[in-house]
This record gives sequence, C-alpha cells and structure tokens, in this order.
Amino acid sequence: MNTPESSKRVRFTYEDDLCLLKEVAGHNPLAYPDNWNLVQENLQNITGKYFIIRTLKDHVFLMLNLWKKKNAVDQKRSGVEEVYSEKDKLLQEVADMCAELNVQPSPKRRKVSKEKQIIELGRKMREDHTTQWVHKENTEENGSINLVQDQDLTYDVEPMIELMVGDAVTKEVPRQILAEVPSCSNKVPATKKIVIVTKEKVPRQLIAEVVPPSSHTVQAAKRIMPVNKEEVPRQIIAEVPSGSKTIEATNKITTPARSRQNRSVLIRKNGMDYLKNKHDKQYNLRERELALEEKKVELEDKRLQLEQRKIQLQENKWENEFNERKLKMELELQHIRTQVSQSNNSIALIESQAMVIETLLKRLERYEN
Repeated sequence: MNTPESSKRVRFTYEDDLCLLKEVAGHNPLAYPDNWNLVQENLQNITGKYFIIRTLKDHVFLMLNLWKKKNAVDQKRSGVEEVYSEKDKLLQEVADMCAELNVQPSPKRRKVSKEKQIIELGRKMREDHTTQWVHKENTEENGSINLVQDQDLTYDVEPMIELMVGDAVTKEVPRQILAEVPSCSNKVPATKKIVIVTKEKVPRQLIAEVVPPSSHTVQAAKRIMPVNKEEVPRQIIAEVPSGSKTIEATNKITTPARSRQNRSVLIRKNGMDYLKNKHDKQYNLRERELALEEKKVELEDKRLQLEQRKIQLQENKWENEFNERKLKMELELQHIRTQVSQSNNSIALIESQAMVIETLLKRLERYEN
C-alpha cells in the first residue's frame, strides 16, 4: 500500500476511475465536502492506492470535462447509436449532481511565466497609448469653431467672412481676415469692410465674429476656439465708412499652440511616416535575416572543416595502423629469415660434422685392418 511519503508516482487506471465515480455518486462530496475523506479512505482500501483530496477533485472534474466534449461530438453525429458504458452512466450521474448544486468544473490553470506577463503588460500599455493618441487626434481634427452672433441684432443679409491666407505650407506670412457686414435694421452705421491683420502664426481654419461698433449693439467680439487655449495679443484694425476713422484695438485671442495643417497633408504625412517606419522595420528585419544567414554559412563552413579534419585524422590513423602492421610483418619476416638461416647453418654444421665422423670412422677401420 502506498503512503503519502512514497516517492513512487501513482496513476489512475480504468478500474480506479470506476471506483472513484461510484464513491462520488454514493457519498455526494460535492454537497457535503467532508465526505471527500470517506471517498479517499474507501478508494485507498479498495485499490490500495493513496491519492490526496485535491488530486481526486481535479481528476473527477477532468473526467467530466472530457466526457462533456465527447458527448457533444457524439450528439452532432447523425444515424449512429452510441453504446454507453458503466463509466458514462456514472459520469452522467455526477454531471447531474453538479448541475443541481450549480458546480462548474474549473480547469486547471497553467502558470504563466514572468516573461509572458511582461510581454502581455507591454502589449496592453501600447494598445492603451495608441487608443488615447487616436482619440486625441480625432478630437483635434473634429474640433469645430462656431460663429456666435447676438440675437438682438437682425441683419437683412447674413454676414459673409472671407479668409485670405497664404499657402498651407507657408506659415510665416501675415494673415488677413475680410468680413463684409451689411446694414442692420437697428440703424447701426453700415460697415462695408473690416480688415483684421495678424502678424503671428494663425491656423488656416479661422472663424471670427465681427459686430459693427454701436451703442445699440451688445459686445463686439472676435473669438477662436482652438484645442490648446493660449492667449496671444493681436492687432485689430477696423475701417468704418461713417466716421471715416481707423480704430486700433488690442484684443487677446485664443489660438492653438500649433498651426493645423490641411487634412490631406496630414494624411499624406502620416502615410509617409507609416511607409518609412515599415520600410525601416523591413530593412532591419532583412539585415537580421542576412546576418543570421551569414552565421549559418559560417557555422556550416566550420562544420565542413571539422568533418574534413575528422576525415584527415581518420586517414592518418589508418595510415599509421597500416605502417605499424607493415613494420611488424617485416620484423616477423626478418625474424623468420634469421631463424631459417640459423637452421641452415646448423644443418650445414651437422652435415660437416657427419662427414668428419664418417671420415674418422673410415680411417679407424683402415687402421684396424
């Protein structure tokens, strides 16, 4: 029987799954969490395997999730009768218990590495910054400047304002605003033309409200509603035919911090910036790819050189072995030749001795006779 201190890894078998599902269906630990101890003890007594309660819960929920997926696939099939096993019936009972108690099998969450968390946080920050920047640009582009008129004054003809500005690119030239205001019904002195000269940088879109000077009028105002409100003094020169005087006044007009360009110019600029950034990214990516290819080629060359070196060493080894064997064979052959020569010398010596002995024997026989 396995113990909690056992280092051997225990796995669930099909019989273990059936036993676990029977215990869960019988004791209903989903409604009574204390019954998990009974399930654990009974499973240990029957199977002889020890599982902690957390493992039993996770395994039950895992079997439920797999069974639900399999059941969903089987239901989509048409004309096929599925054979339900004992395990399927037990899983159906446990699933009904979960539905009654409103228990949702929670899948086991995987741990997210710190690098992935940092990457995800950076992506969210970039998306938020991009959204804020786009919202700000849309707000600046869609901002409008309204022409405010006094309700007490009734003009026979609506005032017409004409803007005489330089090129959209040229921003240093002075700007002139011509406003033609017809005579009003309240006997206000008629003003044909009012010239407003500004020496600072003025945006192209400018709407002004000009009211002829009179005691019957409310306040004469010229207002601009930009995105960034900054007060800049301007010189306003008004020509009034009735008094034939030139009135100089200093007024503070709110102007934007930067001149607003034409929408087409802005779109073209954004497109050029986008294409430039895209080209730079592609160029950098291509450089990295080429550098990587060069490194691959260098590594391949080194590998080929190493293979050639191995082949050369193997050839040298074989050559040395061949030379050693050849030398050994030559030494053995020389030794054999030496032995043969010694044997021949011994044979010649024996033959000479035999001849001497025969000669002596012949002489001895002669002497005896």
